[in-house]
Parts: sequence; C-alpha cells; structure tokens
Amino acid sequence: CTKLFPGASMMECEQYEMFGIKFKGHPLLQRLLFADTTPETPLRRGKE
Repeated sequence: CTKLFPGASMMECEQYEMFGIKFKGHPLLQRLLFADTTPETPLRRGKE
C-alpha cells in the first residue's frame, strides 16, 4: 500500500509495532513509538 499511498508508511509501521502485522512490499518496517524494552506487540491479544 505504501507505493500507492506514501502517507500510509507511518501508519503501517505503527500497526506493525502495535499488533505485529507485516505488510507486503513495505520497504522498512521498524519500531517508532516505544522503547526497545517494551513488549514486542503490546496490543496483540492471545499471543502468550
């Protein structure tokens, strides 16, 4: 989606960080909001 909507890049990175959703074709998924000590996907349920 990043190629069609460049503004979606930040939202995709946020979704990746919060829920662990990986987007096909995204050039650089990275953590943006939380420190490295925060759990990997803090809002994802049932991952335990």
